[in-house]
Amino acid sequence: MAVTVGDIIGLSQPAPYMMLLAIISLLGVAFTWKLFNLLFESPWGRMLRSIREDEEVAQHHGHDILTHKAASLALGAAIAAFAGALWAWKLTGFQPSFMSPAKSTFLVWAAFIIGGAANNRGMLIGAMIITLTDFFFNVLVAAQGSSSLPLSGFADLIDETFMWLVESPFQVAAILMFLAIIGAILRNINIAETLFWFSAVFIICGVIFDQRSIDLVFPEILGGIETKMAYVKLMLIGLLITMSLKYNPKGMLPEVPYRPARPKEVDSE
Repeated sequence: MAVTVGDIIGLSQPAPYMMLLAIISLLGVAFTWKLFNLLFESPWGRMLRSIREDEEVAQHHGHDILTHKAASLALGAAIAAFAGALWAWKLTGFQPSFMSPAKSTFLVWAAFIIGGAANNRGMLIGAMIITLTDFFFNVLVAAQGSSSLPLSGFADLIDETFMWLVESPFQVAAILMFLAIIGAILRNINIAETLFWFSAVFIICGVIFDQRSIDLVFPEILGGIETKMAYVKLMLIGLLITMSLKYNPKGMLPEVPYRPARPKEVDSE
């Protein structure tokens, strides 16, 4: 009678398929984390940072800019290829629609901008925020069709808020303008400016679009005004990118300047 590894460690059934992918992904993240830490602290990492800051100065010191850029691109492409292979393995297939910018490049940019550039922790935090946001909105999509599912009340609140935004743009503009005035009184010019332009957008929408436009976009035969959570997710991620670039361009965890340790002095006798 053949004895399998599962019998030896007490597993009567094969391990879940996704568990293997999760273990490989975690090992890949640990390896990539260690690799990038070594590169950041290496002379080549310092060279890449100098090229990023000022190519002309780096070239003036005799460094081949094109070669270093090509090597950096090749390394990034190799890591992206490994991640793409795991992603295709998870999807059990691949087609061009999977590579739409809204589902791939856009999300990577969002994680890069929100988390912070040039450090592992920032990218990891940004990726976790984007992943949790995607999972949260997937739950909201399912909750729209059933009141017994979690977050169904929150999904209904989003639908009601979206209906109010569409049907009463002038009310929304008045509230935003009031908040902008308060921000100006409190001398928070950035917040006041942002709220003012949001108010201007709703005023323009209220002037241009009438009830006929709303009926054409949201016909009653299809359920009337209804929130599409997939588009709300993209709008929220785009808003996070915009606000992060405006108020916190370095990200949640900005790059920390690194100075290599000086070699120990040798006592001369």
